[in-house]
Amino acid sequence: MTRPRVYCDFNYRLDRITYGLSTVGTTKDLAKQGLQLAPGDELTLYDLDGFEDGSPAWILADGTVVELPSGDLAVEVDPSTFRWEPREG
Repeated sequence: MTRPRVYCDFNYRLDRITYGLSTVGTTKDLAKQGLQLAPGDELTLYDLDGFEDGSPAWILADGTVVELPSGDLAVEVDPSTFRWEPREG
């Protein structure tokens, strides 16, 4: 099964491996895709980045949706899955 790709601002890190999902970009992406997340769902998170030579890239990481004590949802990322893919400028 293919994991849905969901926008994540990787600057919105809650701890070493946990990223928040309440940014405007993430909310819009979830609505656009018609996704309603629940704890245990597996996702591929993406954000804009660049390669060392300045060419545009996507930064990607795989993770699992978790519920925070506040009731909000976040994603715990497997740090070994961080990777970069080229993207069109």
